Amino acid sequence: MELTQEQSILKDQAQRLLSGEAYFDRLRELAGSDHVCDEEIWRRAAELGWQAVLVPEAFGGLGLGLTEAVVLAEELGRSVAAIPFTQSAVLFTHAIVQLADAAEQERMLPALSQGRVIGCIAFAEEGSAAIPSAPQVECRGGALYGSKPSVAGAACASHSIVYARCAESGEVGLYLGALESPAVTVKVGTYLDDNMQYADVCFDGAPAVALASDAESSLANILDMGALVYAFEQVGGAQACLDMASAYALQRKAFGQLIGGFQAIKHNLAEMYTLVELARGAASQALLAQLAGSATRVAAVAAARFAASRAFEYCAKENIQIHGGIGITWEANCHFYYRRSKTLSMVLGGTPYWAERLVNAVVSRGQETDELASHVEPEDLKCFRAQVREWLTQHAPAYSAQALEGLSEAEWVAKAKEWMALRAEHGYAAITMPKRYGGGGGTIVQKLIYEEEESKFETPSHLFHISQGMPLQIVCNRATEAQKEALLPPGIRGETIWCQLFSEPSAGTDLAAVRLTAARDGDHWILNGQKLWTSWAHVSEYGILLARTDADVPKHRGMTFFFVDLRVPGVEVRRVRRFAGKSEINEVFFDDVVVPDSYRLGEVDEGWKVALETLMIERYSVTDVSGYGPKIEAYFKIAEDTLIENQPAIQDGRVQYELADLYSREQGLLSIQSESFAALAAGKEPGPEGSICKLVSANNRQRIGAFALDLLGPTGVSLAPHAKSASCAKFSWLEVPPFRIAGGTDETLRNTIAERILGMPGDHKPDKNVPFNES
Repeated sequence: MELTQEQSILKDQAQRLLSGEAYFDRLRELAGSDHVCDEEIWRRAAELGWQAVLVPEAFGGLGLGLTEAVVLAEELGRSVAAIPFTQSAVLFTHAIVQLADAAEQERMLPALSQGRVIGCIAFAEEGSAAIPSAPQVECRGGALYGSKPSVAGAACASHSIVYARCAESGEVGLYLGALESPAVTVKVGTYLDDNMQYADVCFDGAPAVALASDAESSLANILDMGALVYAFEQVGGAQACLDMASAYALQRKAFGQLIGGFQAIKHNLAEMYTLVELARGAASQALLAQLAGSATRVAAVAAARFAASRAFEYCAKENIQIHGGIGITWEANCHFYYRRSKTLSMVLGGTPYWAERLVNAVVSRGQETDELASHVEPEDLKCFRAQVREWLTQHAPAYSAQALEGLSEAEWVAKAKEWMALRAEHGYAAITMPKRYGGGGGTIVQKLIYEEEESKFETPSHLFHISQGMPLQIVCNRATEAQKEALLPPGIRGETIWCQLFSEPSAGTDLAAVRLTAARDGDHWILNGQKLWTSWAHVSEYGILLARTDADVPKHRGMTFFFVDLRVPGVEVRRVRRFAGKSEINEVFFDDVVVPDSYRLGEVDEGWKVALETLMIERYSVTDVSGYGPKIEAYFKIAEDTLIENQPAIQDGRVQYELADLYSREQGLLSIQSESFAALAAGKEPGPEGSICKLVSANNRQRIGAFALDLLGPTGVSLAPHAKSASCAKFSWLEVPPFRIAGGTDETLRNTIAERILGMPGDHKPDKNVPFNES
């Protein structure tokens, strides 16, 4: 979330006020005393205007908005602050602004903005997950009677908004009452987190002012606002736990090395990082939806709440685990976050409530979740997207998976080539390559927009993703001009297909371990060996290849890069059938294959540099948040159409929890993609979102596919004859394992996150400086 200068100043102020070990010593003092609120911090916060953020200027406030509130909340979450900011300055203040009449606003808002009045919301009752359908507290004759247990902020509040039943009409309402009234008893007990100002409140004829009669709807809207702000507070807490755990992993040694070098620790930290980024993304999506008044905002807020609760709870418990014994002591700071993480996940209703709210919102709205946020696009890119949509709408249906269903592979390849020729004719093939070779002459952002829009039609363009993605690009970068003129135009038009011959039986993730040899013979090279897992080699005319040319030096320094004609003698391609059925992958054998030296790209023995350049060409890509499987709405439909104990499965709490978790992850991915897209559009380098998107989307697809099969039960085993992974939940589950392996396994991606982002030590590599023939 990009901040304005004023918002950055607000953030910096909060960091300065709430940082340092002395602050945690203060929290320990408060936890062991009768003081439940850090009055000094509350006073200084008032001087900085924090309590006035949502108060209109007409009432002495700053008249800012929700964005400023969440900026502060995230910093308060980092520090597990002992002040009732969200309860008073957000929920209570928002309720007064929205529901109170002018007289009450004039009485309450100036004092709220100065921190002299502290408010809270008393809504929950025993036995209710969130909003009770029939509250036991009642308003009779303008006075409140009954008890509200464990009210956050009540221990230091002067006023409360109370969710109660009107004794006269029987309707529920929201009422404003003063907790300082003699008819109110506020009792502070012992709680999971004593620094959240909890107290039990008993009303015995306390005067009250009616605020709203449509109380359930009004309260739900208030809680949505609070849930969004609390989500950012939870993200701040989760980030603090990740920072603490990472710092400790780089200090603590065991068995002669930093514990951050142990893969188990690295992968745990990578999971923490991933959950934090997903939660931050989901919270950002919800903030945008709320600010825009979008119809999707209810589901977006619930998703943010769900994702942030999971992230904070996971990071808080694993922070203690990584700290080991020291983490369970009073002197360590870990327990403050552990307590706060669970407390915040419960304060407005637990995850079952928010899961149900999310599912109901999605079902009622039929929301779409598969587009990048258009708010990040400048006008020229919006126009480009509109043009692409119009063109695809006109031409793509004739080449969709449905239109090509039942064709033989040869017929399908012919239609795919026909489609690519049509794309090239209109400038949509190889969009980033120069026009003089037949490319589109466009930008990487335009390429991503096109690919995102085309993916909705399930066209056969994936036949050319590798061909035009890397081989043709590296030929364009490294080949002679004559070779470019001869090779690039037919490749861009789809007349020729290229594959990438990198992996081998013993060289997958460890790509530099290639054993296929290239021996110099005058102006030629003789290739011998085997490549494996090569996509589309059986229909390719050309390929790019990494070969061993010097085994007497360490493995990274003895390889050379070539492009090869796969139609020459000595090349044998064998199909590798995946367990899910027919496959595009192959093993390719080279038996004394002659390759001209003019086909070499780069210097002899410097092939690793060219290989890295090739792999970096496609570092910008759109990873479909569904993992190229069915959209998540399809699984909501399955849950609606199947039964558990004669009730629609979607009404089952366990089903709602699973759907909410997966939906919230997708919301996080959408935001991460949007941020990456905005960075590219601004000419910036993207961050680590590629690793996160690939890691999460593939796992989500496998998990939700298994979930769908569980719902379908015994009859779910049948597959349609022409099932497609993009539309059939069953076949999607069956076909997903390769996606968790290709392009970087889960384990490799977690190592990448831990080492390159969090700074953990790399794994020991005993063969790094050893000659290849001795390793």
